[in-house]
Formats: sequence, C-alpha cells, structure tokens
Amino acid sequence: MRRVQYTWPMMLTTRKDFWVRAFMLLLCACAEPEWTEEVRATTPIADWSSQIDTLAGTYTLLACASEFADSLLITTDAAERLIWQTNMRRGTRVLIARSGNGPGEYQAVGCAARISRDSVALLNLQQMRIPIISAVTGRGRTHSIVSHTEFSGSQLLSAPTVRYSDTIGHLYGAPRYARLRTNGVSGRRDLATLRELDSIPIVRFSLRDQRADTIFTLDRGVRTASPFRDADGVRARPMELGGYGTFNDWFVTADGILIVADAVRSSLLVQDLSKEFSPPRKFVLPHTPVSVKPERWSAHVQWATQRSSAVTQKLTSRVFASAGMPAPSLGKTRYIIPEMPRFLPSFNFGDGKRHMHEADGMLWLPVHVDDTPDSEYWDIIHIKEGKRVGTLALPARHYLVTVTSRGAYVLAVDDDDVQRILLHHPKSSIGPAN
Repeated sequence: MRRVQYTWPMMLTTRKDFWVRAFMLLLCACAEPEWTEEVRATTPIADWSSQIDTLAGTYTLLACASEFADSLLITTDAAERLIWQTNMRRGTRVLIARSGNGPGEYQAVGCAARISRDSVALLNLQQMRIPIISAVTGRGRTHSIVSHTEFSGSQLLSAPTVRYSDTIGHLYGAPRYARLRTNGVSGRRDLATLRELDSIPIVRFSLRDQRADTIFTLDRGVRTASPFRDADGVRARPMELGGYGTFNDWFVTADGILIVADAVRSSLLVQDLSKEFSPPRKFVLPHTPVSVKPERWSAHVQWATQRSSAVTQKLTSRVFASAGMPAPSLGKTRYIIPEMPRFLPSFNFGDGKRHMHEADGMLWLPVHVDDTPDSEYWDIIHIKEGKRVGTLALPARHYLVTVTSRGAYVLAVDDDDVQRILLHHPKSSIGPAN
C-alpha cells in the first residue's frame, strides 16, 4: 500500500502523528484568542492647522489666556505675577494692570476671564474680591462677590474657587476642600484633616446684584478617604491618581451653558443657564477602552509618592499666602497606594489639570487614547448634536490653553522650560478638517 503524506494542516501521516496534531488543534481551539486593543484614529494638530503663529514673548508659568475681537490676547504669568496684553495684529506684547490694593489692582495673579466685550475679571484661588480691568487700558475696579458663608483665615480652603465667567454677568466657582476639623486639644484647625470634597456644589455669582446660588452638585468621581495619623504620628493620605483617576469635571461657556462631564459613564450633561426653565440634555459618547500599562503605572506611583509632597507644600504655601498667613509644615506623609486600574477613564481631566473649552458650538474635551497620561488628546464634540467630530493629538510638551473662533492657543515648552504660545489656525471650521 502506498502511504500518502500531506502537509499541515491536512494531517494524513502516521497514526502517531495524527493524534499529536489532533491534540494540538484541540489546544488551539480551546485557547483564548489574543485580543488586540483598538487604537482610536487621531489627527495631529499640525495637520489640522492651516497656519501656526508664534506669539510675542515667553512665560515662566502661564496661567490662562483670554482673546478679544480686536486681536488682543490677555495672558497671566503666575510665577512672575504679571499680566500681559498681546496685540496679535502688531506682533507686540506689553504689561497691563498692576499689583496693589487699589481699584482694579491685584495681589496675586490667577486667571483672566472674559466677562464682556472689553473687560476681564482676574480670578485668583478663593479670593472674594475680584479685580475687573479693561483689556485695552488695564484700568478698572474691584468687585466684591458674596458667597453663602463668610470666610476668613483657614476657612478660605473651603471657599469656592472661581474658575469661569460668562459674558452675561456671572462668575462661576466651586469649593475643592471640606472645612478643616478643629483639634480638640489646641482648639485650632488641624491642617492634617485637609480633605477633598466628593460632592462639589457649583456656585454662580451675579456681578449685578451680588446674589450667589448653587446651580448644580457635581460628583467628583473619585472617592477620597480622609487623611489620618498612624500610631507613630505620621500623616497617611491617599496617593494622587492624576490621569489614572476617574475624575469628573464641569465648564460654563461664554453664553452661560453649563456642561458637566461624567467620566464613569462617558457622558455629557448640557444645560442652558440663561433660560430659567431650560431642561438639561444628556448624551453618551462612544469610548474605546484603553488598558493601563504596568510600567506606566509604576512610574506614576513613584512620582506621586516622591514628588507629590513638595507639590502639596507649594500649593499650601500659595493658599495661605493669599490669605496673608504663613504656611504650616505638613510634616512626614505616608501614601496609601491603590491597586493598579485595568483601564484608563474615558476623559483625562487629571484631577483639575485639564479642563474643557468651547468655541463656535464645538466642545474640546480631554480624553485618553493611549496610556500616556501626560500627552494631550482632545475630542471635538458638536454640542447641539452631541456627536464627536474627531480627535486631535498634541505633540509632547504642548498643552492646550484656550480655544476661540480664531483657532487653538497651545502652550509649547522647550527643553529649558521656557514657555511660548502658539496659535493654530484651523483649515476650515474650529472642528477637525474634513
């Protein structure tokens, strides 16, 4: 009899080979198929741009920027405590406003938020006295806003931080921290009890009648355990999650539209605050899960446990300095490290590191596309339709500052940590080019 031998996988060879190969086929059939993670298509912002302008001047620590229709850009440098007026038509930059206690003068630089056609409000942490200045001359007045409760001393930590403005007469803020607890022995407020709120009230301040009301209560998204001291007196607190935390965030447009982002559900809530009985709209954005890489997580843990204390001490010093008080030492801290998450959250707010922006009805939303939390990817969302138009990718060490009808303002940081502003003009509309 003639033996016929076929090549794999037809397997008509010897009886021994037949059973070996049959067993191998069974193993392959039972094995779990390899899962290849889908990568969302992105557009580099340079490809989205028809022209990229480098604006005049450099910065040490840019806080924010506000654009005006006559080619003026107001920027603030938090480190240098300076406010600049850039004329993009002329290519010049000059100082505007000045520090002090007089009308329209500031004591610390925060964000310059546009409140009208030609004016900005200087928002600085929890300050209830808001300088309002002309974007053209730098002269202005100081406006006092009234919160639900009067704050003084360490209670400033639990006061609302004013973050946004509209152009119809309102400022918007929210507290970040719960009130400090009082030490039963000393009778003083214990800084070791500093705890971030899980449920955050969003407060609207009227510049016309001094009224303040709560318009929404935001779930922070990440539950923070209260800090405590162990038997050795060492302060223990949860490790900062940064981009690995499922943080929610909120934003108010210049037209008074509130947008609340839910990173757990990958959804947006949109409500027009300018209309008294405007019902909120909610829509869910499709999201591709992004797996966390162990090596990336380990690097973040190392940063959060070794460098976070210095950052916290610096922030505490800044808050107490704004209240005219010396900052106490936080002492030694032991960090509670959680388990590594399997997937990154859909949105990448990084616990306040990034925020939403809007222009021409398009919302810019920070998202995760891969496990590089320090890289910036931005979904462009058509607000009325509730649809994603596209996703833009920024180069390394480039950070979105603000978006206007003119284009996207991006902060570029070089190897010497010198900061410059680049203006990316879009090829067509403010959304990604077709």
